[in-house]
Amino acid sequence: MKGVNSIESIFEVQTGTNAACNAAIELYANNQGIRARRGWTDFGFGFNNPTADLVAAYEPGDKRKDATIITILPAGTVLWDGFRVPSRDSVENDRYNYKAYHSRSMEPYCGSPDRTPKNLRVLRYGELLLIYAEAANELGNTAEALNKLNIVRKKAGLPNATGGQVALRLKI
Repeated sequence: MKGVNSIESIFEVQTGTNAACNAAIELYANNQGIRARRGWTDFGFGFNNPTADLVAAYEPGDKRKDATIITILPAGTVLWDGFRVPSRDSVENDRYNYKAYHSRSMEPYCGSPDRTPKNLRVLRYGELLLIYAEAANELGNTAEALNKLNIVRKKAGLPNATGGQVALRLKI
């Protein structure tokens, strides 16, 4: 599973396969999976789709956007494992949750899409940096807040943020 237990993971609910097929978070990936219309196997229920507002919240060039949102393109979309999602006329929604996606072609699972061994990332290092930056900024320590925020922005492929407390509050 791509990105499982990376150095960025602080708290991650562990799943996997076992003889009883009960080590997965039931329906986690399938609930948010791509929902098909006609002509190909339904890949999920299509719940909890990213909104247009979420898409608009990303700055241009932010690498996190493509790691968070599966955007259905007119000619189809190829996912990280090579799975090709058909064009928009074959699926129900424009966007799906990439963080809940679980490869069925490259990873083992118990034969049921309801029991895919997809870990649930509850807390990542980047989130801790942003929480720290927010607290530092609210305490008036904008230099420390900028330092922590810019660590996250660098990983996201974005330029350093600048500005005072009010501007920084919006950036964080």
